[in-house]
Amino acid sequence: MKISLDQQNDRRKTLTKAVINAAEILDVSDDEFFKILKIKKSSIVQLDNLNYFNPISLDEEIAILFLSIFNLLHKLSGGDVDMMCYFMRSFNYLTGDIPIKQIESSAGLVKVYNVLGNISEKRFYCTKV
Repeated sequence: MKISLDQQNDRRKTLTKAVINAAEILDVSDDEFFKILKIKKSSIVQLDNLNYFNPISLDEEIAILFLSIFNLLHKLSGGDVDMMCYFMRSFNYLTGDIPIKQIESSAGLVKVYNVLGNISEKRFYCTKV
């Protein structure tokens, strides 16, 4: 089955909107946003109006990992935005650095994702004392 160009563009627009919304919720600055998503400022056209990235400039894998980190944080914090932002901006012993800085590299993005994924899969049991 062939995906039409319109379907591909719609999918990319949806992904872009989701990434922008997640970045806004996490209070990610423009510079951090560009570094995380490996976007050159020259490829942005009226970002505030969501006229989207140059289609070639958005690396979908990085965008999906960023959204996955956001979703895991949301799940682990119970949707507490302050806690999510605190996690991203504070030194974390499990990730070995400050997550917002780590995710500016591909290796750091994967590391933060893996740490959050491992935490979310743990089951903690309490026994009677």
